[in-house]
Parts: sequence; C-alpha cells; structure tokens
Amino acid sequence: MSDLPSICFRTELIIGGSQWSAHWHTSIRQLSGRGTTSPQEAEAWIDKMKKAFRVMECTEEENVKFAIYMLQDRAHHWWKSVERTLAHEHKAVIWKRFRTAFYSKYFPSSHLRELERKFLNLNQGTMTVDEYEAEFDRLSRFAPTLVMDAESRMRRFEEGLKPHLRRGLAVVHSTNYDDLVDRAKNLEIV
Repeated sequence: MSDLPSICFRTELIIGGSQWSAHWHTSIRQLSGRGTTSPQEAEAWIDKMKKAFRVMECTEEENVKFAIYMLQDRAHHWWKSVERTLAHEHKAVIWKRFRTAFYSKYFPSSHLRELERKFLNLNQGTMTVDEYEAEFDRLSRFAPTLVMDAESRMRRFEEGLKPHLRRGLAVVHSTNYDDLVDRAKNLEIV
C-alpha cells in the first residue's frame, strides 16, 4: 500500500482504519479503466471516483492526481499522451479537463446520441413502474435539456407510462416527481 497517493493515507486517518482504506482502494482499482472499457464501465468508474472524492474531501488537484493514479494499462498510456498534449499547450490538469478527455475517449458522441435516442423513445412497456423509473433516471442524464426542471421531468416520465396509469394520474395533481412516481406505483398495485 506504500504506492498509494498521500490523500489515501489522509483518508485512512480521518476514517480511522487501514482495512477500510485498503478495501476502498481495491474496489476503485477494479474499475480503473484498463483500456477496453465500455461507456457504461467508464461512467461507473467516473461515478465511483466522484463518490471517493466526496468521502476524501480533497482538493481538486488531489482528486485529479488520485484519478490518474488509478488508471492502468491502456488507460494509463492513453492518459500519458493526453498529459503531454496538455503540457505542450501549457494547460493545467484539472478535474474538468480530465473528465472531458476521459469522456471523449470512452464516450464517443455516437454512443451519447444513442443513449439520448433511447431516452426519447423510452416507455414503460412491460417494465414495472419501479423498473421504468430506474431506466428513466439512468437515461435522463444523457438528455438533460429534456428534463431541465421538475415540471418537464414529471411530464416526460408520465408520457412514458402505460395508458391506464396515465389516465389514473390525470385525476390527481402530483406536487413533485417523487410524488408522481409514488402515485404511479400505487396505481400499478391496484
């Protein structure tokens, strides 16, 4: 564990145990973007890193160093070439630049368009309301302009529900998204 960045040791002291620190390090390393990463794995890895950053309460510079440290194999070689380009352009490596480069590499625009299209065409179909909600939440991140506010999010969710659920929801006004989902789940049970 001696090759861990100092931020891990600081976290270990804050949390109070090397067992936790070693487990945390191992769980992130398993998602370390080895170069054959699918867009879903890349997204999960970034989410895992952001979750670690919140726990570690480090500076943005330390966050980037930790993320770079976690890259292995092809992902590490890819980052070295990006790093050389940034150095040549005299640009500091900040989290936003790292994330942008990472998404460019692992999230081709064609894949993002496909996810947006899936969201546009999403409807409940044979899913339960619970399953539909999970898929709606997952895909809505790729079409943020379509769910910019609570009202548009609720409208889009309701439009994708089965017709009998939409009719049932039309009678009662939902005050927020969670209320709408809860009412749809209750109608589904009936």
